[in-house]
Amino acid sequence: MNRKVLVLNYDFTPLTICTVQRAFLLVYLQKAEMLSDVKGAVMRSVSKVFQVPAVIRIKRYVNVPYKGVMLTRQNVFKRDGYACQYCGSLKELTLDHVVP
Repeated sequence: MNRKVLVLNYDFTPLTICTVQRAFLLVYLQKAEMLSDVKGAVMRSVSKVFQVPAVIRIKRYVNVPYKGVMLTRQNVFKRDGYACQYCGSLKELTLDHVVP
């Protein structure tokens, strides 16, 4: 049971990845619906057999606030592909490459 399950929001946007146990609990408590199951994999109790979920969808919309990217030196370099925006050089990367 080391599988992971994709959790989708009500509008089918991806929210997170969780464990099979957590996904099964959400489906069992009717807080989510199973969209896809793992073929040939089942979970058994004393008297019932349940399919192992692969993708589930939460039954109510979860608002996820946008987290902007922090403006840091490394993020600026990553955004620019580790190249100078003025001359295209890949050497001597600084934020102020051109001397005023």
